[in-house]
Amino acid sequence: MSEMMGDRLSEIIQHYRYTMNSFAKKLGLSSNTVITKAVKERQRGVNQELLNKILNAFPEIDALWLVTGKGTMIKADAPATRCDACKAKEKLLAERERTIERLEKAIDLSQQTIEHLLNNSTVDTNVPKHKD
Repeated sequence: MSEMMGDRLSEIIQHYRYTMNSFAKKLGLSSNTVITKAVKERQRGVNQELLNKILNAFPEIDALWLVTGKGTMIKADAPATRCDACKAKEKLLAERERTIERLEKAIDLSQQTIEHLLNNSTVDTNVPKHKD
């Protein structure tokens, strides 16, 4: 059980792979000062406004755990969530896979064209040479 609020905030930040700055931005804070202070000084609590921002930004986080440290961080009935960075990486990977597929098709078409040209090209040695 995490007794200090700072420990629980740190656990949230690590779970979602945020930096303190990106976590603060996710909560709509203009700076990460409040977050940094809570985590580094291992505060026992934070104000209600910050708690509300966290629970609104991360509805899957159990409020009882956030406030008291009892129970588990993620609600038992919460749908699986992925961090924003994970979503971005998945999107990038999907784009790369589509690019690879397009390039493989282009390579196949080029190979077919080369084979066709090699198989169908014959040099006619009886054609008269052009005189200047």
